[in-house]
Amino acid sequence: MSRAFINRGDLGCNYIDLVALEPNTSIGLHRHGPHDTEIYVMVEGLGKMTIEDETLLVTTGDVVVNPPNGMHGLVNVGKTLLKLVVIDVPVAHDSIS
Repeated sequence: MSRAFINRGDLGCNYIDLVALEPNTSIGLHRHGPHDTEIYVMVEGLGKMTIEDETLLVTTGDVVVNPPNGMHGLVNVGKTLLKLVVIDVPVAHDSIS
């Protein structure tokens, strides 16, 4: 993983990460707080994405939105690197239900 960008107060996202997962490795199940949404953009490869109780296959070109407080994780189930971009976006306090 490489943090390509960290917000210093001048743009609308908290950070942008460039991620490359080896086969059979994962971004383990985890949860963020109520004030950010993560967007995963699949650049190359094949993965199994879990969001709460749902698991789905993701591949090149797929975009997955992990909502505030949402449990999520990603496993590389392919035979090559799984490459993705992760964008963390702040959520306005008044839009959280």
